[in-house]
Amino acid sequence: MDPCVIYKNRILKHILSKVYFFSELKKGILLIGIISVVLGVLAYQSAMEQIDEIMKIIRDSRAGAGQQRYSREEIQLMNDDAEVTLMFARGFLGFAVLMVFYSLYDDIVKIVRRGK
Repeated sequence: MDPCVIYKNRILKHILSKVYFFSELKKGILLIGIISVVLGVLAYQSAMEQIDEIMKIIRDSRAGAGQQRYSREEIQLMNDDAEVTLMFARGFLGFAVLMVFYSLYDDIVKIVRRGK
């Protein structure tokens, strides 16, 4: 057999193994992305529940219902913590969506090209 053909076959096998590995890597990224989206949604929901609870505490204290349990500083601290949680959840959710989009980008391009 010709040495050039053997060399070309080796190169082709090497390239195909890299492409296969890359597709497996994208499947892993897709799985991590989907799990991250779920965790991001749960974190976002938790932050929104914290903010709702803080708003209820503020409404109750303004209405004079019951004894005031928290000082202004404590309410402000709780509000700041909830805002930080909300910002983290938004960032994490956005990053997770980008991961999913990245892992599906090649498939999306193929579908768009078929449509034309």
